[in-house]
Amino acid sequence: MVAPFLTEPWSATRDAPDAEAPTCTLKNFPYAASHATSWAAEVLSSLFTTRPRTVNSYLSSKGFVEELLKKPAGEVVATAAQLHDCLVRVARLGRGRG
Repeated sequence: MVAPFLTEPWSATRDAPDAEAPTCTLKNFPYAASHATSWAAEVLSSLFTTRPRTVNSYLSSKGFVEELLKKPAGEVVATAAQLHDCLVRVARLGRGRG
């Protein structure tokens, strides 16, 4: 919350020099080399670590859906989108349907 003449302006504060770039910067406009590197690491981690673990959990765990539905709605939607992307869209690409 910002209250004129009561709160410190945003420009008066600085991030610590070793702080990571904010997620919003990385997803929308990674303009610095360190931002681009962090963005690339996040993308690679998602493609080759997070998504495969999610798919493997879905395929091997009987209570996966029940546990997933206990989580916040945003996480449920994101996980469902990942599963669809990995299991349905990739399968279509394999059959040449795009």
